[in-house]
Amino acid sequence: MPSSFFRYSVFTTFLFLFLEPLGAQPGFMPLNAEGQIALERHQWKEAAYAHRSLLQRRLGEMPSIDSLRQWEAAALYGGIRGKMGKEENWSYSLRPVLDIYAGYSSEVGALYRSGGGLDASLSYKDKWSFYIGAEGGLEEAPGYIRQFVDSTGVLPSLGPLRGTSSAAAAMAYFRPGAEMSYRPSKYFQFDLGFGNQHLGSGYRSLLLSEVGFAYPYFKISTDVWRFRYTNLFAAMNHYDDGGLLNREPKYSATHYLSWAATPRLSIAIFENIMWQGRDSLSQRSFDPHYLNPVIFYRPVEFDMGSPDRVLVGADISYLLVDGLKLYTQIVLDEFLLQNLRDGNGWWANKWGIQAGFTAWDILGWRDSRLQMEYNVVRPFTYSHGSEIQSYTHFKQPLAHPLGSNFHEFLIRFDCAFGEWFVGSHTVLSRFGRDGGPNLGGNLFRSYNNPERLFGNTIAQGELHELWFQRLSLGRIVYAPLNLRLALHYTMRLESIEGQAQGEHFGGISLSTSLRHRYRDF
Repeated sequence: MPSSFFRYSVFTTFLFLFLEPLGAQPGFMPLNAEGQIALERHQWKEAAYAHRSLLQRRLGEMPSIDSLRQWEAAALYGGIRGKMGKEENWSYSLRPVLDIYAGYSSEVGALYRSGGGLDASLSYKDKWSFYIGAEGGLEEAPGYIRQFVDSTGVLPSLGPLRGTSSAAAAMAYFRPGAEMSYRPSKYFQFDLGFGNQHLGSGYRSLLLSEVGFAYPYFKISTDVWRFRYTNLFAAMNHYDDGGLLNREPKYSATHYLSWAATPRLSIAIFENIMWQGRDSLSQRSFDPHYLNPVIFYRPVEFDMGSPDRVLVGADISYLLVDGLKLYTQIVLDEFLLQNLRDGNGWWANKWGIQAGFTAWDILGWRDSRLQMEYNVVRPFTYSHGSEIQSYTHFKQPLAHPLGSNFHEFLIRFDCAFGEWFVGSHTVLSRFGRDGGPNLGGNLFRSYNNPERLFGNTIAQGELHELWFQRLSLGRIVYAPLNLRLALHYTMRLESIEGQAQGEHFGGISLSTSLRHRYRDF
């Protein structure tokens, strides 16, 4: 199926090269990597009341094409657009997805990726929007990705391996997506879909990210004055170490209250409840109690003995000057204030912190962007006494790709020169893995019976130190489709308990709009 889908998408892509894009405004489309950068730039170049930690936009909120630079318009609206109907109240958008890559790795030899797909949306005014899309293909991946697939059966961000897991065979993937949105008034919007969400102002999110595979969800957004309250209900899956055969359903309810406090300051608070669909005593399915929309209602019940896991957190961003954004994020799993004050390394003091900044047009260098970010998460964070209720889905974390028990520092630099672009992506991390004892480095392991109650430190256990460096140089060869030709080089050096190992790989790609795959781990 992926190969035939790829052949169809390639044909569609080159057919679209001969069509003239129209200027209609599309409905919902998932943000690709370049589109996210373009939207962030549009938001932060001018101070205005906005919920900047919510990049999944409501109907009618996307910037107009006329207000964007060429590369921004290509990234956000690449595709074929048009209007229909007697009064042209209906708008459609078709966006082909093409992903061709050929390269070489010092570990596995020849690399390639041949993928493609199609995103399509149909909208009625700013009231209704219907989206459906899919992406599939074949890949021969670098060695560290192959190791991840061999241990989990999952391609990072792309979901389950569709073909054989044999090391001698290419890996097949297929990722669908869909969403139906309805906005009855300026106060409410309802979204039903299959996809991912990202909460936060940073590149990473310690609250909820797009790292893993898609899941079905229902979202309610409510706007009152400068507040936006988001209720997100989702169905997810847990798989044990036996592979992808033994599935346990679980459910999630997320409350996210964002406040555009001033034109420069945005504050949001977060709560997530995760519960398993069944246990040894009953079949729970979706618990209607969690339809209660009141934020921070569940932690009260948690203190009364509820077995379900609760996460709380916050995201704050501030536009210091035009084009310079400061942001921070905190997540709290469990903690006792007295143990925090004592600094005794109690195992159940589980928290994470993010701090960073993004700067645009650095020193007057137009269309440049610099982002620096630090993330730290203590051991045992996101795990639970029941492995099923860990903050994970489809064998990947729902927040940071490293899970827990780590320090991370990253630098991202992007710059456009008309149709040309360059990029540098650096990640330095230090993290601990369990090995044998239960030291809080494995989200899929129950936190019952930790190796020690006190004296726990970040990156304890089997010590890994990582330097990930990616460089890109390319050109937009056809802006209406955001078709890009680029050269890439990646160096990945990892030290495990002082034993160094590395992989170098690079190649050339021809691609259109691609969603984040978060392979920088």
